[in-house]
Amino acid sequence: MSLTNQMLRQIPPDVAPEAICLLDEILGHKPVVNRQAVSTAVFEKLESQFQDDELDAELERLHLSKMSEMNAAIDAYDSLCRKFPDAKFSEERIRGADEDVTDTALFVIDKIVQRDRITDRFDIMSAVCDAIQKKYGSGQKLEAHLQRMHLTTTKDILYAIDIYFVLKKLYPDTVFGRERVREAWQDAI
Repeated sequence: MSLTNQMLRQIPPDVAPEAICLLDEILGHKPVVNRQAVSTAVFEKLESQFQDDELDAELERLHLSKMSEMNAAIDAYDSLCRKFPDAKFSEERIRGADEDVTDTALFVIDKIVQRDRITDRFDIMSAVCDAIQKKYGSGQKLEAHLQRMHLTTTKDILYAIDIYFVLKKLYPDTVFGRERVREAWQDAI
């Protein structure tokens, strides 16, 4: 098992790996000394990049919109720093892990297949694109989320659909999407 996968397995299910990367970027891979100062730094960093509703959406996506979520992410980050003192937590590293298809992408595909009762790859792809566009609109926001979901090209989407069907065949009782993913996508699908 790669070091990246070992690190990813240490992250609690209610903490977004991207939040760990953000914390590492802010703290420079140093242990947490003051939780409040870290929370403030995270909020200020995100506030400089996102405005109003976009900021709220980004905080929600990173599972940092509540103080309990922020503290859980900070604690997870601090624990990872202590367990892996020489490793950096970058989004590129996480994206380069053995996981090409995100849980969110599989969740969206699963909901569409269940809702529309379709099995044709191209019909599913069209419905996935519609759902993602409905959720994120267009422009940079859409492109950023497509990148995070690893669905930037037609090939990526078709690959995710193929992986979904293989997983469903091997593990028919598999449930995709953490609770937060289900809540976040409730209105889009």
